[in-house]
Amino acid sequence: MKKKLMLTAAIVALFALISGNLFAQTKRDIAIAYNAALKLDSTDHAAALNKMFDVLGMCKTLGTEADDLNKMSRAVIQQIPNSLAKDKKYDDAFTALNLTIAYAEKNNDAEMKEKAQKQMPKFYAAKGQEQMKAEDTDGAIVSFEKASSLDPTFTRAFYNAGIAYKKKDDVTNMQKAMDKTIELASKENDTVTVGKAKEQMTGILLSHANKSMSTGKFGPAIEMAGSSLKYSTTRSNAYLILAISYNNTSKFDLAIEAANKGLSIEPKPEKQQDFYLELGKSYEGKKDIPNACTNYKKITSGANKAAASVKLTNLKCK
Repeated sequence: MKKKLMLTAAIVALFALISGNLFAQTKRDIAIAYNAALKLDSTDHAAALNKMFDVLGMCKTLGTEADDLNKMSRAVIQQIPNSLAKDKKYDDAFTALNLTIAYAEKNNDAEMKEKAQKQMPKFYAAKGQEQMKAEDTDGAIVSFEKASSLDPTFTRAFYNAGIAYKKKDDVTNMQKAMDKTIELASKENDTVTVGKAKEQMTGILLSHANKSMSTGKFGPAIEMAGSSLKYSTTRSNAYLILAISYNNTSKFDLAIEAANKGLSIEPKPEKQQDFYLELGKSYEGKKDIPNACTNYKKITSGANKAAASVKLTNLKCK
């Protein structure tokens, strides 16, 4: 009986030894698994990613001896979504990032999770750019806004969203996006982006103001031209739109103020005459005939000359 117990113990010990040799991970095993995952990456990124996660698990089991393979595996895991995005396979890249984040959360790997999360908004912004090129403006807006929601400090995502809204002639949402762009770029001392955002807003606001004025909608014209001054005070046509619109709503003092500001920054004599015409109308509206005549007399050429001549005759200007 004693010999039987000793034999059984020996068999158990041998089995334990064999099992240990069979399941123990060596650096060579990990290297083989790493190379297999790397090879799989050329045909099946998702499968390669999962295999590389297995490699990380093997590295963790072996310990510090596998630190180099651990580092190499992490680099591949980060590179796979980059490669997909480079090939414009953005949805696949998002899948890869989500798999990485899920693995990182499960294994309490804060560094891996953070790196994957930082990649996500960049890929959405890149996808948005491609959608803009393909004239998919609505899709681009979704992508840019996804990028900015994931990274609220992503200046370029807000700017690109603003450009997309401009294509849709959506001034309200464009303004929100560009105002955020200006706020973020100002904090970064990025004067170039601030200037571009302000230029975009000035242009669209003055375009809408001019259209409103041309159709007799002077209230909206005043509102739009006035809003443009928040972004630029160097566009003389903003003041001309204001002067014309104020004159047509009998706000003559405001028209005079706008016209004088426009004159002060308009260097071209032929364009200055537009302001003299509005000043003449403003003073005429105020029953200030001497000042009305003074300004009408300054119009000596161009499209306004005939109208000024009529005014000079009717007002009996000397």
